[in-house]
Amino acid sequence: NAEEAVKVPVNARHVKHMILAGCFDRIEKVGAVTERCALLERAARELGFSLSEKDFPQDMRGRHFFWSQQQIAVSGIGSIDYRRIFDNSEASGQVKGKASYLTLDEVARDENDGRRAAVCATVVDVAEHTYKDRETGSRKRFARLTLSQNNRLAECVCWNDYYMEHRTEIQSLKDRVVILTAVIRYSDYNGCNTLQTYKNSLLFIQS
Repeated sequence: NAEEAVKVPVNARHVKHMILAGCFDRIEKVGAVTERCALLERAARELGFSLSEKDFPQDMRGRHFFWSQQQIAVSGIGSIDYRRIFDNSEASGQVKGKASYLTLDEVARDENDGRRAAVCATVVDVAEHTYKDRETGSRKRFARLTLSQNNRLAECVCWNDYYMEHRTEIQSLKDRVVILTAVIRYSDYNGCNTLQTYKNSLLFIQS
């Protein structure tokens, strides 16, 4: 009623954000983050708001990482289970025998320099650069991807041959979850291990 609305000025947007943040998980017996979708749909019906296809794409509503991303966006708390994304993806079968799944923490370890890794992460930045080719003297383009696994960051360099072949795709990767294969190399420029594409690197966009 009107008196309660003054005392507790909570609107539909507040409720939506509280559901996304997991505030009602215990009382509504939500067992998995994907179950927040049904709770959100119920709230939408009762409070008169809609779940747009833009904000809540149908093909993403059944994915754990999508709801984890929503939680992090509204609350700043939470984590994405990147190993789960990898294990449940078609990519896991396609990279078998070609690369080993590694976390970004494992990529950073000295003993993994030279290994081929399959990594699942969020691309937080895509930057195009150029370098001078030693043989021809011409300028060649490449890209640096900044990858994130929750609080861990790593860089992936997409060298010219791979980058130019997949440039449109790579330019669209910011804020998307990807699975890619790359070789781990120590970088004097960065002072740590980085990921670098090779001719047959695989790239799978998950979101």
